[in-house]
Amino acid sequence: MDSLPPSALRFAATLRVANFGNCRFPDEVAPSLKFPHLRELSLIEVAISEDALHSLLAGCCALEILLLDGNHGIGRLRISSPTLRSIGFSGPWEEKEEEEEEGSEAIKFQELVVEDAPRLERLLPLEPDDGPAAIRVMRAPKLETVGLL
Repeated sequence: MDSLPPSALRFAATLRVANFGNCRFPDEVAPSLKFPHLRELSLIEVAISEDALHSLLAGCCALEILLLDGNHGIGRLRISSPTLRSIGFSGPWEEKEEEEEEGSEAIKFQELVVEDAPRLERLLPLEPDDGPAAIRVMRAPKLETVGLL
């Protein structure tokens, strides 16, 4: 799996929709990223740390739709967003052969915590058997759908 090329982020300040897939998201890049106009973000089979993901989400101040499908490196995800309306999620993909050779273990997606999401309407596990063991919703007054559609 290759690292995210720097050119992929050239238009970060103007993007409305971003899809990242089958790459490594470097920890050192995420804190400096700002996506002020991003409405939809998809991370599919991306290797990203919890800290990098939280930094990335903090830089998405207009985000409405978040898809996290088969990512690696996220054990606990905390969501606090005034704009987010829909979250789709699943656990990590199968370990790659090189990870098995190195003896590293995949980080299991253990917990999803929605701390404060006043506009959140949908919380959708994509594969219920692969999702987090615990889902906690602290504040999401507009939440109508939890589960598969």
